[in-house]
Amino acid sequence: MDERKSSFEGGVAFSAKYKNYSIENMLLHDLLGYHKSWLNRTEIGVKYEFGKLGLYPSVVVLYLSGDFMNYYYGVKQNENNLALNRPYYKASSGMEYGMQTYISYPLINDFSLLFNLRYDLLPKSAKNSPLTEDNYIYSGLASIIYTFEY
Repeated sequence: MDERKSSFEGGVAFSAKYKNYSIENMLLHDLLGYHKSWLNRTEIGVKYEFGKLGLYPSVVVLYLSGDFMNYYYGVKQNENNLALNRPYYKASSGMEYGMQTYISYPLINDFSLLFNLRYDLLPKSAKNSPLTEDNYIYSGLASIIYTFEY
């Protein structure tokens, strides 16, 4: 089976904030030329503060183009292997829905902790792919942030 490489997307974004609420929309394209396609990401969130602890829950909706979906979830004719339960499969475009939260906590000086927990429901054409077993993805991130003042 051919390797599916992770790419780096770039594009244009619009974001707006009102009080503790935010919305962001991004139209992104494959900069490295692996999946040779684009995606659209919209996130709507709210900010809560409990003393020093920051909590930023949000919902995320992604439109993933057919070329994107087929690159990561499709099975080409030359990759077809029925003995491995991997028939030819052409994935179509789809919508991915997610929920996430960022949790931040300041440490000393300009350092802080940042955690991210996320749950995504894969598009139907990804769920139906012979390459996937589940219709969801869990992910997380733990980091230490240094904030530069300018």
